[in-house]
Amino acid sequence: CKKDHKKPTPSGPKPFAAWDFSKDTKDQIGKMHLNLQGGAKIDKGTLMLDGHSAIARSKPLTKAINAKTLEAWVQLNNTNQRGGGVISLQTQNGKRFDAIVYGERDPGQWMAGSNGFVRTQGFNGPIDRDANKRPVHIAIVYQSDGTITGYRDGKPYGRPYKTGIQNFKAGGSEIIFGLRHGTGPGNGRMLSGKILKARLYDRALNADEVMASGSGNPNYISEKELLANLTQAQREKLTELNTSLAKLNEELRTLEEVGASAPDPWRDLAQAMFNLKEFIYL
Repeated sequence: CKKDHKKPTPSGPKPFAAWDFSKDTKDQIGKMHLNLQGGAKIDKGTLMLDGHSAIARSKPLTKAINAKTLEAWVQLNNTNQRGGGVISLQTQNGKRFDAIVYGERDPGQWMAGSNGFVRTQGFNGPIDRDANKRPVHIAIVYQSDGTITGYRDGKPYGRPYKTGIQNFKAGGSEIIFGLRHGTGPGNGRMLSGKILKARLYDRALNADEVMASGSGNPNYISEKELLANLTQAQREKLTELNTSLAKLNEELRTLEEVGASAPDPWRDLAQAMFNLKEFIYL
C-alpha cells in the first residue's frame, strides 16, 4: 500500500502556520520553517530557550495578516523572569510586533506585548504559579475591531480589552520564538523556558475554537464546515434551535436572578443541538 506523505493536520481549528517540536522545526502547514540561532536547540521534543541568546526565526510571512491568533504550549524555567517573548509576529526589523509575553509589566502575568505598548493593556489575569512546573497553553486573539482576548489552558485569562489592530505585510514580517521583538538577543526581552508547540492563525478564533485547540480535540468541526455540509432542512432546523436557545438562555438568566433553578428542557435542547451536529458527520 502507498504511504500517506501528507503533512499531519493539527487537532482543532486549522492554523495558518504550525510548529510541533516533537517532530522538527518545519512549519507543518506552510513554508514558515524555522532557523535556530544563538544556541537554541530541539531536545526531548521541545524548543529549548536559555533566556540569554537562544531564539528561533521563521521564513517570511507569505500573506498579509490583520486579525489573528497567537498560540503556544510553553513551560518556563522560572516564574521570576520578566519580559520574555514566547511567540511574536513582527516586522523583520523588529520595530512593530504583537507577542505573547510573560511578566513584562505585571510580574507573573501573561500579556499581549506590542511596540511601545500601543496595543498592550493588562489582562489582569491571575499570577501563573504553575508555568514552571508543567506546560501551559496560552493563546491571544486579535480581532479586526481591535479587541484583544487572552486565554490560558483554553479558558479566558483575565478580561479582554480594545485598542487597535496592526497589519503585518507578506514578505516583510516573520514569527520569532524566545524574543519579545528585535533582530537579535536583547536584555529584558528573552524567554527562559521550552516550547512544545506553537501556532499562528490568520483570523481571530472564538472561545470554543481556542478550547478545542487547547484540548487537542480531533473531532472539532468549525461552524463554517458544519453549515457547508448541512442540507436546507438541517439549516432551517439549526436556525430554529439557535433561536430557541437564545430565548431560553434569556429566560434562564431571569430565573437565576430570582434564585430559581433551571428545568430539564434546557439540557435537552443543548443535547439536541449536539446530536444534530454529530448526526451530520456519521
